[in-house]
Amino acid sequence: MRTENIVRGRLERNEPVFGVRLRSFSTTLLQVLGQVDVEYGYLDLEHAGFSPYDSTSLENVQMMAESAGIGLVVRLPAAEPSMVRKVIDAGIRTIIVPRIETAKEVERVVCASRYRYDGEPGKRGFGTGPANDWGVRPDGYTEREDESILVGIMLETRSAVENVQEIVSIPELGFVKIGAGDLSVSLGHPQEYEKPEVQDAIEKIERVCAENDVPLGRGVSNVESARKAMNNGYTLIDIGGDVEILRSTLKNRVGELNETEDIKSE
Repeated sequence: MRTENIVRGRLERNEPVFGVRLRSFSTTLLQVLGQVDVEYGYLDLEHAGFSPYDSTSLENVQMMAESAGIGLVVRLPAAEPSMVRKVIDAGIRTIIVPRIETAKEVERVVCASRYRYDGEPGKRGFGTGPANDWGVRPDGYTEREDESILVGIMLETRSAVENVQEIVSIPELGFVKIGAGDLSVSLGHPQEYEKPEVQDAIEKIERVCAENDVPLGRGVSNVESARKAMNNGYTLIDIGGDVEILRSTLKNRVGELNETEDIKSE
């Protein structure tokens, strides 16, 4: 049983941590990520993939990630405590909960991930499965588990922006990601990211997180954007997606080959 959390450790040391969005949910690609110094694979179960209640699938991807020496960041469909418990009992160390709008929602999901929370009993129960050697709980097990779990949230609505100060004050909040796409929809400007209202909302979240020492995460698609994000204080960064990287790489190669053929025919 492994309890260390690569992502949590890097964020707590204020070091950048890089991952890749696995839109294909391929365990083969999880192995590949372990060969290229990527530290986590990001699985979005809100919009695609298998059910977060499917323990077998969760355990399979977790064991594959562990064998590759990388972490997983799993995005849940909702702020549901029973879902939180199910996912972390499968061995997932880092989760991210979308569409958070209030501090109470954060408190509920973080408390569900802990045996003790903020000096009081938490609401995580004992699970039995491969992640804990089928129920083996040696001395110090609950403390080590609490120290390994990382709960992040997504802020992506008008209400989230209005309540951001209270939201980020919740104990044991691991990190925040700004869902710029859904935020633009909530503000009435779908995909119009340069609108002042959208930019102001993003900057407010960035500022409040920085003031409260809450790590920020975001997804990018190229090195330049990743560097800009780091300069703006982001430390958890998805540097691209498996499908988009495959598509762009193959498109570039085919384009280069076609150019070669065009030169030969001249």
